[in-house]
Amino acid sequence: MIESAAALSLAVALVSGALLLRARKQLCSARATCTAFETVPLEWFRWRADQAVIGKSGDARSYSEFLTKLLAADAARLEKARQRLHSHGTAFSATFATRGATAYAVHGRRIASGDDILWLVDATAPLALQRARQEAADLREMLDAI
Repeated sequence: MIESAAALSLAVALVSGALLLRARKQLCSARATCTAFETVPLEWFRWRADQAVIGKSGDARSYSEFLTKLLAADAARLEKARQRLHSHGTAFSATFATRGATAYAVHGRRIASGDDILWLVDATAPLALQRARQEAADLREMLDAI
């Protein structure tokens, strides 16, 4: 009886050790993935289904502060899109200009957990390039007219 209890204890210890090693490998992998995501130059805001804010990226200001940074029309347009996301799950992608010379590409999505998330990417350079191309085209058109 004692031998079988000892054998069973040894088997449990070996299985537990193997499971512990496996869990440690998974944890290391998850940490590596998180570290990689921290290098992505994104800001984000996340809400639960009841619209309680449950997170934001580490260096992001609050959502209301972000809205005050936008042009008034763009802030209203973003808030309307966010409300549609919360109420109907309608995903969106749009570019919004700030009061300064910057712009943000904002992507709103509902994730698998049912939470809503807004991803923000600095879109200043692509927007400036688009404006410069438009100005060049307008100048060409003006010169052709002269």
